[in-house]
Amino acid sequence: MRIVIVGNCQARPLKEIIEALGNDVTVISTPIVHLLKDEDEQSIDADMIEADIIVTQLIADNYPCKFIQTNKLKQKYPNKIVTILNLFYSGYTPDWMYIRVPGKNTLKGPMGDYHNSTIVDSWLAGRTIHETAERLFDKQYNYDRYNKDVILSMNELSSREENVDVKIVDFIQSNLTSKRLFFTFNHPCLFLLVEYAMRILKKIGYPENLDSSNLQMNEPLSQFIPPLNSGVDFDFPVVKEFKGLEIAAIDGSEITTAGEKFYSPSEIVELYFSIYAENEDVIRSKYGA
Repeated sequence: MRIVIVGNCQARPLKEIIEALGNDVTVISTPIVHLLKDEDEQSIDADMIEADIIVTQLIADNYPCKFIQTNKLKQKYPNKIVTILNLFYSGYTPDWMYIRVPGKNTLKGPMGDYHNSTIVDSWLAGRTIHETAERLFDKQYNYDRYNKDVILSMNELSSREENVDVKIVDFIQSNLTSKRLFFTFNHPCLFLLVEYAMRILKKIGYPENLDSSNLQMNEPLSQFIPPLNSGVDFDFPVVKEFKGLEIAAIDGSEITTAGEKFYSPSEIVELYFSIYAENEDVIRSKYGA
């Protein structure tokens, strides 16, 4: 069986897992949606035509690259499409977000594209590095500020699942408090990816007795691991450590990163403060007075 998997950064790990679990399955292509342009249509179409099944995350009708929109694919390949979720849940880390730089991409930092709302607010308010680091792990503050976002995120995931062929929210809800399922809001852990891969295989005709116990893989999406927000009230130990990248240079919005680095709360706050000082106009225009 030949498959194409259309999606974001989750598509390539799903390819690796699906090929490992399904002995006679070949994933011939993984078009990464945010990298596609309209001029890519002909080359992607060649893979779509060759494929027996096209597994795709839901791509909205207003997505800039038109040919990859899910409804367009359904019209073109009506008997091949199997839709899946973009696994997105911010309940572990509701304080993390992107900052877009006008005319450019996302503002980078020690956690790649990810920024922390509490750190941004603290910088704008003139709090010290120490005060901000303490606030990151203040349980009551974080509960009051972010708990509603935890609830909304699960509601949103459940709502989006109503429109896809392969379900997974039941598994997420069952395992949410016993095991960390997401490193960041859009980077699920291997445990969740494996379960979703098995459900995808079953949907396209594989037997119910798929066995992942011998699967040997490293975590594919663990480059950035912020601590769980202290206010979300999940029963996990509080780890005050941030896995990210070393910052080699800061030149306005041009942030140069180096290799992997683990940060203490104070270290990461100090770095973000430096980045925001270099990009003051962007931060104040978006979030400040």
